[in-house]
Amino acid sequence: MTTAPTAPPVPQDDPEYAANLRRATLASSIGSALEYFDFALYGLSTALIFNVLFFSQDNPALATVAAFATYGVGFLARPFGGLFFGVLGDKLGRKWVLVITIVLMGGASTAIGLLPTYEAVGILAPILLVIMRLLQGFGAGAEQAGATVLMAEYAPVKRRGFFSALPFIGIQAGTLLAAVVFSLISLLPEDQLLSWGWRVPFLASFVLILLALFIRMRLRETPTFIELEKSEQIAERPVRDIFTRGLPGVIVGIGLRMAENGGSYMFNTLALTFFVASVGGQADRSLLTWGVTLGSLIGIFYPITIAVVAIGIGVAVNSMLGPQCAMLPELFGNRHRYLGVAMAREISAVLAGGLAGVLGAYIIAVSGANWLLLAIYMATLALITTASTFLVPETLRRDLTRTDDAIKVSREEAGEGVDATTVTVRTIR
Repeated sequence: MTTAPTAPPVPQDDPEYAANLRRATLASSIGSALEYFDFALYGLSTALIFNVLFFSQDNPALATVAAFATYGVGFLARPFGGLFFGVLGDKLGRKWVLVITIVLMGGASTAIGLLPTYEAVGILAPILLVIMRLLQGFGAGAEQAGATVLMAEYAPVKRRGFFSALPFIGIQAGTLLAAVVFSLISLLPEDQLLSWGWRVPFLASFVLILLALFIRMRLRETPTFIELEKSEQIAERPVRDIFTRGLPGVIVGIGLRMAENGGSYMFNTLALTFFVASVGGQADRSLLTWGVTLGSLIGIFYPITIAVVAIGIGVAVNSMLGPQCAMLPELFGNRHRYLGVAMAREISAVLAGGLAGVLGAYIIAVSGANWLLLAIYMATLALITTASTFLVPETLRRDLTRTDDAIKVSREEAGEGVDATTVTVRTIR
């Protein structure tokens, strides 16, 4: 019986490695914080700001659906960004792609704060908003995948789960920051909020861009990609590879993400629309935003998350997201890992997260805010993810320098047991 080799030991006492690991941790966490600050801020603004300022108010319900449609446009752009930058990440390296994506994504978010409204320029306003949203989504399509791959490839083997989950802390911090900022600006009188207040957090994204860019420019390439270059095994056609040999891993990854991603955007963004539709025009706009704030704060402290898992879907989403950060990079071989993770993440983001806003807003509008229909939608996503877990191969401590996908390894090659020195991968039959 043969066993699949685990990753070679990492020289953890090497000062240069330790410094690069710290830089990678900061680069991935701050990038994730910026991405989710922008996306959470856009989602919160969609339900309460963009539907009023960027669309005709002849039919307010239709304006809300249209606003969420622009929100969904960003998700449609993400797979294309993941495909484009994923190829570059597997051919040129992880570092420079992460530098480009942070500038593109953050620049588009900052530009949103400068856009004219529907009252000022008419139909041009939503067109410009859609363009910025497309650019934002295109950059974000490879940002989180890159951060996840970066940490998985830098992390010590025995602590891969811990370090790979650190971008998850950035996600919660970004969502928390967006919710706090939005809660504070919501305290402004409505005329000030709609005239200038909503622009401030988008313009403030520029500060985060500079900080993330400074850190990422000092980052060294990951050890596994350096090994790939040394062995001259860079994929010549990563797109063909990922949609042929890598397709099973992409499909399983998509399934694993459905409940997590759909639940995240359902309860972080659509909840505001449901709240306003249920309570009416007199709703306190900052009230439910503080609920998002507190949920994100809990998510930052992982032991607390475990202790309070029974409180609901917000914690459930976080408990799914953390393990995915290590598992998704382990599913794919070194030659197309960036692209594989990006495709699994971003296609699922369209199917789950993007549809959550548009479909959910439509359900609320036509059903009079019937919560049962939204519950059925979430239950369906949960069933898909539950079924997908039965197709996941064991990837504990897998050698990330391997070029084959975990899900494609044969039973004879993988063996049967898992211990400190070997790793097995079950065959999907």
